[in-house]
Amino acid sequence: LAKGREATDRCETCHGVTGGEPDEADTPKLNGQWAQYMEMELLKYRTDAVKMPHKKMRNNAKKLDEADVAVAAHYYAAQPK
Repeated sequence: LAKGREATDRCETCHGVTGGEPDEADTPKLNGQWAQYMEMELLKYRTDAVKMPHKKMRNNAKKLDEADVAVAAHYYAAQPK
């Protein structure tokens, strides 16, 4: 979880430290979500072939190291709702 916490630094701005404090109504909460689902969504944002609506999210997802995608997803999944 500590490695996942480090990997999520750029996620905090929009989703909050634990993923449960989004900055806007459109921004989803990540805390307690299914880790595999979040990992699949992050991978979609990293792939140009898949159209995803949020440009800032796409840019931040691409900046994550590939190995950090899974640990970030597991970090947020481990947070209480």
